[in-house]
Amino acid sequence: MWHWWLRVSYTNQLILGIICGALGTIWLAPYLITEQPKQHSIFVYGTLQNNFARFYACRCFVSQTPAILPKYQKVGRNIIPNETAVVRGSIIQVSNATLERIDRYERIPTHYTREQIVINGETHWVYIKVQQETQLRIL
Repeated sequence: MWHWWLRVSYTNQLILGIICGALGTIWLAPYLITEQPKQHSIFVYGTLQNNFARFYACRCFVSQTPAILPKYQKVGRNIIPNETAVVRGSIIQVSNATLERIDRYERIPTHYTREQIVINGETHWVYIKVQQETQLRIL
């Protein structure tokens, strides 16, 4: 199976080894970086509950704890106050750097704002969609 490798010159083997090593280092770099201490708690209720979407947004692996946000209702990609409704979601703990990456992903302040809420006596961040006024333009 590896007989083709013996026919490759040592110089080409060295070059191929260096390329593979560099690509491996680039690929593994996010996993080798030591994460900062978790300093922020975020209530996520939409896309960020998905592990793959969260990794895309913040390049981090964090555990999530199921949570319920009372007195809010999920409407599309947003939550709005509603005394009789609840929103099911999750709580994640993140560092300062990860919070900044999630802010960029959520496009603060143009698409979402980050606000503090209280769930079971604990304070958490939550992203709430910015209400944009629709204007008709007459050409």
